[in-house]
Amino acid sequence: MRVDAIQQSQRRGKILEWISSTDFPTQQSDFIARRQEGTGVLFIDSPEFTKWFNESKRTLFCPCIPGAGKTMMAAITIDYLPRTVESNTIGVAYLYCNYKAQADQTTASLIAAILKQLMQAQPPVMEPVARLYEHHASLRT
Repeated sequence: MRVDAIQQSQRRGKILEWISSTDFPTQQSDFIARRQEGTGVLFIDSPEFTKWFNESKRTLFCPCIPGAGKTMMAAITIDYLPRTVESNTIGVAYLYCNYKAQADQTTASLIAAILKQLMQAQPPVMEPVARLYEHHASLRT
């Protein structure tokens, strides 16, 4: 039984890496680790955030100058969502775009990174993608 679990884990890892080598969750963890205690509390408690969070089809737009903390606020929001919304039907996926890596951040690569995150968080998403992986693996594409 243990060998089977190891093989399943390895297969899952290969499929996830095939989908995308980008690891936004590691970046997210790094941002949150650098967060100072209390940072973002006013933002999360703001009426604008509360309205965005509680209503559907809303956009939370936070324009600021470079270096003002938009990435940290995004990281705080991303950290907040899965702890607050517990649902098997809602997935949280995110991207961190970097102007220095524009060439690598194609539409296809960003969508693949979102799919990878959803596969990691929602196991039912894995099976159809696994079938696609097996198909392409057999064709070596």
